[in-house]
Amino acid sequence: MLEAIDKQLVALSRRLAELLAEAEDPRAEMEQASARLLEAGVADVPPWEMTPREFAQAVIEDNPQMLQHLEETDRNVEPLSRFETADELVTFLIPSSESLD
Repeated sequence: MLEAIDKQLVALSRRLAELLAEAEDPRAEMEQASARLLEAGVADVPPWEMTPREFAQAVIEDNPQMLQHLEETDRNVEPLSRFETADELVTFLIPSSESLD
């Protein structure tokens, strides 16, 4: 089960990086995501000096809270294409968020 969750974390991270890179203002999107995740108590990753990929990896793949969140909730991340914006994916990452299930 842990291996499946690790794959989900990598997939979510890649999708977030993709969405951030495609955004009109990736830096602003990363700052907004960082603020929301910090407010939710899920991640404290300032996006300064980071690429979208580095930021996504730090807040998702390298974040033990994300692993715990996916283990506890058993939320399905597929299909990743349902996340059309970085904001939608961040909403999914916040534990109290159930809007995309």
